Amino acid sequence: MNPDKVKRGREYFASRSDVAMVVSFEHNFEMQHPDVSKGNALTKLAAHLNISMEDTVAIGDNFNDVSMLKMAGLGIAMGNGEPEIQALAKAITLTNVEHGVAHAIECLLEGKPVSRPETIVGEGQ
Repeated sequence: MNPDKVKRGREYFASRSDVAMVVSFEHNFEMQHPDVSKGNALTKLAAHLNISMEDTVAIGDNFNDVSMLKMAGLGIAMGNGEPEIQALAKAITLTNVEHGVAHAIECLLEGKPVSRPETIVGEGQ
């Protein structure tokens, strides 16, 4: 990947209103319809399943997960997630190498806090 081309592409699409750009890695960007987001998908799924958004959980690690983490009742960041993503999450689980998603699910099912004690960033876990 050419970093300059990626940068120019991001700059070009960032100012457009007919598409939405999300970033999931430093070397890419993704284009989508402005109304499409993981957060909107989570909202539609919860409504379809008749689940309150307060009772939803989302786990993410990068900028394409922001809407989902903000809209979920409990937004959990991966331990290897971007620092900005960890800062907006209510909890931080283990890294992907440490099976962080499985750890978070097990903790939730057992009624235990998800975060490592040194990484608790919010309330309501």
